[in-house]
Amino acid sequence: MSNDFTHDQLREMLATEALHPSSGAEGEAVRMHVAGCDACAAELAGYRDAAAQLAFLAPAEPMPAARERRVRDRLLTRAGAGREGVRPGRPAAPAGSPISRTPDEPDIKPRIDDRTREGVAPMPRRFGGGGWLAAAASIVVLLGTLSLFVAQRRELQGLRQRVTTATIATQTLASDLASRDSLIETLIGPQVEIVQLTATGDRPPSARMFWNRETDRWTLVGHALGAPPEGRTYQLWLITTTSATPVGAGTFAPDSSGSAVHTATYPLERDALVAIAVSEEPAGGSPQPTTQPFLVGSASSE
Repeated sequence: MSNDFTHDQLREMLATEALHPSSGAEGEAVRMHVAGCDACAAELAGYRDAAAQLAFLAPAEPMPAARERRVRDRLLTRAGAGREGVRPGRPAAPAGSPISRTPDEPDIKPRIDDRTREGVAPMPRRFGGGGWLAAAASIVVLLGTLSLFVAQRRELQGLRQRVTTATIATQTLASDLASRDSLIETLIGPQVEIVQLTATGDRPPSARMFWNRETDRWTLVGHALGAPPEGRTYQLWLITTTSATPVGAGTFAPDSSGSAVHTATYPLERDALVAIAVSEEPAGGSPQPTTQPFLVGSASSE
């Protein structure tokens, strides 16, 4: 049955269900849904508690003074008759009164209850007609306020979520822009030297090295690089006059389009660079090249 309604529709029915449980299809759907939804069950319980508390807000209506005197006089009369030996359960009463009627007389007054027979005054009514109307009106107002509060709270939560998402997106965009600005500065700065790398065999890849001598920053930008075999990676090498062996400058792998951007930091005098090379090495890199480089660039090339 509850499958005919959405969760939000059933949630909107909770306030009405708390005030006046329905035996119809909607009431049955709400009860079935609440049985399996902890959040809606807790919300319905809150509505019911609020409605129960509101019942005590209506002022008590005291018994009118004239009626109180009549009840007291009847109690005193019955107490006196009991002391004179009147049969229990049938207190004496003045002749002609409704309680001392004969079998042929109609009973025009209700029989007094056991509490009156025992000498206990009846409890005054807590609510009058106006009191119940005031309580019902208060319940309706409160349930309407609670429903509005719940709706506003859900709207606020959604707004907070959207603000959080927008903040994260803004921070990500700012980080991307900062990275691009840094990369652009690395590529076009006045102290940048460009080294062109070309393939040494039949492989088509190409690359350029941007060496920022002011910051000792090396940026390799490669294109048409095939993915290395499983368990293998690409490694960048710097061939210099200050080292008898090639200097490893980190490993990298291209993306799905075959492009790669690899950066490294290595201080080196300008005249000390001889060449740059890229080779295929075991995953994690090697201390020295283990294969013939497939990309090589001379420092003197433009």
